[in-house]
Amino acid sequence: MGEFDQVKFKKFVLEQEVVGIKPEVFTLKSKRESHWYINWRDVTNNAATLYELAKHVIAFNWNVDDKSLTYYGVPEGATKIGVVMSHIESSPILKDPQARKTLNPDELTQIAGNIIDKTKSLDPDCFIGYPAYTPARELGLITQFEWAKSHNFSLEKSNLPMFRTVTKSHGDEKDQNKFVGMPKGKTVLVIDGDYAKEEIFESLFTMPNTEIVGVVYTGLNTKDALTLGAFNKTPQIKGLELFFVNEPSLYDLTYDGIVQIEDVTTTGTSSLASAHHLRDSGINVVRQIALSNRMEYSPIPGLDDDAVVEAFRKIYESASGLEYPGGMSVAQAFTDSKFPYHAMLNAPDILPTVFKQSGHGPELGKAIQEEFETYGLQELKLGGQ
Repeated sequence: MGEFDQVKFKKFVLEQEVVGIKPEVFTLKSKRESHWYINWRDVTNNAATLYELAKHVIAFNWNVDDKSLTYYGVPEGATKIGVVMSHIESSPILKDPQARKTLNPDELTQIAGNIIDKTKSLDPDCFIGYPAYTPARELGLITQFEWAKSHNFSLEKSNLPMFRTVTKSHGDEKDQNKFVGMPKGKTVLVIDGDYAKEEIFESLFTMPNTEIVGVVYTGLNTKDALTLGAFNKTPQIKGLELFFVNEPSLYDLTYDGIVQIEDVTTTGTSSLASAHHLRDSGINVVRQIALSNRMEYSPIPGLDDDAVVEAFRKIYESASGLEYPGGMSVAQAFTDSKFPYHAMLNAPDILPTVFKQSGHGPELGKAIQEEFETYGLQELKLGGQ
């Protein structure tokens, strides 16, 4: 992948408009109010830009340590990043952390190729795996990524949808749904066979802006499918082309450790909790890489929402074995917990450029600077303020 280039990465972030300014106040997951955001949604929902992002992150990681490791994205905003990075590097994909189970990248790629061969006559726009808690989700992602790659990442074939395991209810309204990237156009469903044996899934056929053109079952054959309650009770399936492929197997984790990837760290609660849970499952988290760090204090008693403060305190004290002293940097919280922390980009290094390009006036700039005076780890100077 070559050496990590900070200048090129910053240019990529600016070109993709990952960091932005909003005149109106909105509420972050941390319950803090803000006028600026870091959102990797559009980048990770497109196979072409996710591929470029993954190459940047892999290069950054190899600059830190050249050991061969596997990658895990903090659920669920960074899930696709971890899956695609592992796919590119042919590393195991961590699917069930608690049970220390992984998916074999070569096996997934082989099954994905089989799906593409079977369904290419339908000329689908995207594939999506279901349910999210089964290997069908990762299989759907890899199939769609390879399908987009085979079309030179053309815009029409690069949509990269994924079901969430839990519906999101915070942040931008576009993110508040059961998808991380919604399916669009002619869609092929990749359904876990065990799920199909027990459930019906009419709701999948009413997804907006989609036309289901085919259904792929994993781990079933035609004879089995014809006897399924789901098949017989889902009228939308009748008349569709059905396809059958092998089911991906789960394997024991054998790698020395994993690199945890997070898209944005604000207070660090989600990523620290994830790393702590991985370690409790016997998995060695060798480092945390954040694509971007808002450079804010962890929850501050007496200032932040009480429930948010208490949630972080519990995670921090459990992970570090120390008493929570109050607001600290995300990097310090990880260091105290014996997890090396690395950020590819810090907000103060790019916000002045973003604000200048936005064309907003001094009043909004002053409001953002005041946010940093309250929550920021360092002073922020925006041009003309």
